[in-house]
Amino acid sequence: MALRGKWFGVELSGFEFLKSQVLDFFKVSSEQRRIGAKFVQLNAARLVGNTSKVFIAAHVPHPRRRSTLEQYFDKNPKIFEKNISFRFRSNEQFTSQSLINHIEIGMNGAAITGDQKLVYVSAFRASIKKAKRKIQTLETNKNIKFLCLQSLDQASPPVQKLLLGWIRNRTQYKPE
Repeated sequence: MALRGKWFGVELSGFEFLKSQVLDFFKVSSEQRRIGAKFVQLNAARLVGNTSKVFIAAHVPHPRRRSTLEQYFDKNPKIFEKNISFRFRSNEQFTSQSLINHIEIGMNGAAITGDQKLVYVSAFRASIKKAKRKIQTLETNKNIKFLCLQSLDQASPPVQKLLLGWIRNRTQYKPE
């Protein structure tokens, strides 16, 4: 199993702690806080004993071995029950994908590659110029295998039109 991403050290947990202290100081309620993806991945790493580093997965398709998760939760049903008990996202939760990643890494069942082969587009933040540069990268770099396109619905109309046009052209999708 090949995992795309990279390791982060303990500074991640220190950063998250500092961030929570600032939010506490300004009395930001837990309902208003954005639960960060890195933090819930850190929680998964801690479950399997990684307290000094966390593997942060890239925004690419993730391989999963279903049996890995089943075996873990068969041995730890309370952890599963707690994780699904929250009505909304909570900083006490973890992602199952990150849990699988850390278990597989610990069992030497996964090979880590930092080569993400990814173009990441935050469409809601992208200018038309930046969107054109991303498309140019996709067109010219044959090593790119994945596109992560975030919040296309929140992009400006020109950026939406450009990106959707490119996708339709690439996939030969013809809406009815």
